[in-house]
Amino acid sequence: MVELVEGTRKLRHVFLFTDLLLCAKLKKQIGGKSQQYDSKWYIPLSDLTFQNADESEPLPIPQVPDEELDAMKVKISHIKSEIQREKRANKGSKVIDRLRKKLSEQESLLLLTSPSMALRVHNRNGKGYMFLMSSDYERAEWKETIQEQQKKCFKSFSLTSMELQMLTNSCVKLQTVHHIPLTINKEGQGTRCYSMFCSDFWPRVVLSDVSTMCSEVEKDRIQRQTGTK
Repeated sequence: MVELVEGTRKLRHVFLFTDLLLCAKLKKQIGGKSQQYDSKWYIPLSDLTFQNADESEPLPIPQVPDEELDAMKVKISHIKSEIQREKRANKGSKVIDRLRKKLSEQESLLLLTSPSMALRVHNRNGKGYMFLMSSDYERAEWKETIQEQQKKCFKSFSLTSMELQMLTNSCVKLQTVHHIPLTINKEGQGTRCYSMFCSDFWPRVVLSDVSTMCSEVEKDRIQRQTGTK
């Protein structure tokens, strides 16, 4: 998902628990280490609102011209075709790996620049955060799922730094990534119409509250250290 932070687009991973919304950043992998998340912020669902009476005019959303987005889609399509050609030619894996890296970079760039529909959430202190969605449907789906889960949340709470770290670490097991599909339709000779639906994360309710999740993660860690698992 894309978060707008001080006018700059940032790629985020967002997790919806039964009582909390967590926004995190995926750290860069170094030296073959496993994936790790860096927590950016969280809001207990009992404190989360979609409207803020003190909010003035909405922040401007930086837009990328459609021509640039179309050019990215064309480039992604060409790279995919090139990968297939290299596979058929039985070229070395280094060439294909290089192309796959280039493809991943272009898809991430498109994912970052294409969403333009704002979804704003606020905590009880009025602090607001803005996500950018690819469609009205995606925005409505997130809002509806959060509101449905809020019906079961009545108490506010806060996490210690240790609890937040444990919860964030557990998210590696919970991530659900939707890859970017690219659909190409031919319309007449030599004419192609490119369409793309970009979505990073759909709403996901993890069927465990925060306290249970933290205790289970800690239990799992102790079992691994003591060799009892």
